[in-house]
Amino acid sequence: MNQIDLHSSGNTSQVLKPKYNKSGEFYRVLTERVNQAIPLGSRNDAASVYLKALFFIVMYIALFVLIYSSSSVAIQLVSFSFLGFIIAGIGFNFFHDSIHGAMSSNKKINQIFAHISCSFTGASRYLWYYKHNILHHQYPNIQKWDDDLETRKNLRLTNFQEQSVRYRYQYLYCPIIYAFTTLEWIFVKDFVQYFSLQMNEDQKIPKFTQSRKIEFWSAKITFLIITVIIPLCFIPVWVWALGTLLMHIVTSLILASIFQLAHINPECEITNVNSASEGQVGADWAEHQLRTTLDFAVDNRFLTWYSGGLNLQVPHHLYPSISHKHYPEIQKILIKTAKEFNLKYNYSPTYFGALKGHFLSLKKLGETKAI
Repeated sequence: MNQIDLHSSGNTSQVLKPKYNKSGEFYRVLTERVNQAIPLGSRNDAASVYLKALFFIVMYIALFVLIYSSSSVAIQLVSFSFLGFIIAGIGFNFFHDSIHGAMSSNKKINQIFAHISCSFTGASRYLWYYKHNILHHQYPNIQKWDDDLETRKNLRLTNFQEQSVRYRYQYLYCPIIYAFTTLEWIFVKDFVQYFSLQMNEDQKIPKFTQSRKIEFWSAKITFLIITVIIPLCFIPVWVWALGTLLMHIVTSLILASIFQLAHINPECEITNVNSASEGQVGADWAEHQLRTTLDFAVDNRFLTWYSGGLNLQVPHHLYPSISHKHYPEIQKILIKTAKEFNLKYNYSPTYFGALKGHFLSLKKLGETKAI
């Protein structure tokens, strides 16, 4: 059974909706084994996950206090840069887990952590939920459905997107595009999507309820107070401006260097459903997750800890409501089960192998013709 909550998604797209094959034995067997290994009552509320969230919260506050209290511009700028590292960690961990409902079995606790993380990062919980939980998880790497493939023509991420001479060297300039991701996301894209109710040109967004509107604006205003108004009471404008730019560049590059590797890599398939296929994807939902997703550097303990287990994207995609603490255990079960069913499991043993694969994909996409 699909683990994603789709009760509020609706069919808001104007393009042909993908259709998966009936769920097969692989996912049933895999889920039985996961249920045996990780009983329902032990899937969330891990003490280590809460302690990690507390660490990021304390570091976030401490760094701002250091920025306010220090008389050294060098210390302030270094603090802003390290703050970018902490904000990315917040995004990977309790922002991501809480919005998936994976941090706690208690819905209110997930909501509390979601509100805190959105106030600290400036992101909209509802817009991220729709982009990530609904579109990306349900339709990964499906053209016109997975919003992660949409870069507003800054990059070409699939062969189904039109080709242009400007993409010829995208593998060289993509870090510049990635470096400004959060600035555009927090200060531009969220507002465009809020007022237009369009995720992109192909996907509409269900209307905001009154409570979601309040949540959206409260997170934005709190973030503005924390990151703009209060700092400007203590430090010169130019230090704040340069420090804020450094903070967003660090955050953006770190986020991109994890999220992009898991789906834009030579091993990952990209699909475009059309009228000729009547929308058929050609696989069931679980098998499609395997085809379109890459795990990497699973043995790197720091990376697994810092990224909230997002280097284990396949377990996450198959069981997004389970705490990331359990992803390594799920991965072991997954490898065994996929092998039994002769299904390919995409994996890079090293982080730099996955990073290299991402740049190779971008290079190839900059050279090939549109399908």
